Amino acid sequence: MGERLKRDEEMLSLFPQYSKDLSRFVFLLKMNGYSDGTIYMYKQAFWDFVLFCESIKKKPKDASDDDFLEFLRRLKEDRNLTQRTLLVKYSAVKFLLEKVYGKKVKTKLSFKIKESEKVRKMKIVSENDIEKILRYTAKKDPTLFRFIILAYGIGLRVSEALKLKWSDIKTIEGYIRVYGKGGKVRFVPIPSVLRTLIRFWKSKNMIKEDDYVFPSPNRKDKPLTRQAIDKKLKKILKELFGSKKYSAHSFRHAFATHFLKKYKDIYSLSKILGHSDIKITTIYTHIVPHKAEFVLPIDRLVVEKARSKKTSSSSS
Repeated sequence: MGERLKRDEEMLSLFPQYSKDLSRFVFLLKMNGYSDGTIYMYKQAFWDFVLFCESIKKKPKDASDDDFLEFLRRLKEDRNLTQRTLLVKYSAVKFLLEKVYGKKVKTKLSFKIKESEKVRKMKIVSENDIEKILRYTAKKDPTLFRFIILAYGIGLRVSEALKLKWSDIKTIEGYIRVYGKGGKVRFVPIPSVLRTLIRFWKSKNMIKEDDYVFPSPNRKDKPLTRQAIDKKLKKILKELFGSKKYSAHSFRHAFATHFLKKYKDIYSLSKILGHSDIKITTIYTHIVPHKAEFVLPIDRLVVEKARSKKTSSSSS
């Protein structure tokens, strides 16, 4: 977190005239439901664009579509950015120009993200590793255990899990209300294993419906930060595996991959993940699935382990 603030401070000391623009930019991103991680990346793009505009002796608010195109060209050629990173920069500056400065942007990117580029960057957690991590965290770190159960159990983004309140979880009705990107709300079915666990968590703790599922240890009215989850996960992975490097987001990828490995219903997966376009979901189709009865991956993991134990005990 300190490193993130450091660049803002350095840049503001050089360009104090953009302090109000940056504050409004961040405020509008938060109002539109962007996660802390996305806001951080967008702020990097903000300063990249400021530096570009300074180099051509223009204010960002006066930049034309041609200027925007030249900014993107320089990023691609001078810094050799991937298409995915370039798309983030494009989206950030487009948001800045349209929402902060009220301009109409006509500039469009002329490429699509390659499926192989997205797939290659994914770190998919195997079912075997998930079982090991869950067993270990259940004893060592209940908060991380709860996070992984939700991230893998229903494919939540990190920011979505951390924003959850107990009032969003409807065990009787059988769904969880999730606040996704851009403030969009979706309703995700609760796996039976997770439903049982939630009832157990509630029975063992003094929980108020308006409490965060992952409260900050210092302020109960604030959610836990992504950095805190990353720190917990890094510690556990080092103790458990030594060298394996999964991120907190890896469990969402694992949910999607294991779902498609078992089923062929990409439409339902798209709805569960909260993708705005089903084309986004197709990055997971590098795995050839087969049709089966609809059971969420975490339910299947528990059921298959139970069957395995039953078979071994019968044979003995």
